[in-house]
Amino acid sequence: MIDSRTIALEYIKKEDFLGSYRGMRYRLAKKVETIREKEETVIEVILWPEPYNFFKTEEEKKQRRCFPFSPQGKEEAVQWMNEQYREQRPLWDSALC
Repeated sequence: MIDSRTIALEYIKKEDFLGSYRGMRYRLAKKVETIREKEETVIEVILWPEPYNFFKTEEEKKQRRCFPFSPQGKEEAVQWMNEQYREQRPLWDSALC
């Protein structure tokens, strides 16, 4: 499973964090969203199946979710990614073939 200790929040402040886990690719990026008429910084997580990179993958194959830009938000993001891996394992396994 993806280990949150391998993802540095300080890194995401400056650059998108890209990785993969057994057929599931992911991207964590800092993003500013308007939530209840207030701008908030969030971590946007995007998942998609291998083999293509983020830019070569069709938009409809990408799954997105945002979390608070905080240590707790990072933990929630990693937990969600691991849940998606378990729940959609056939999708990720088929991407490896």
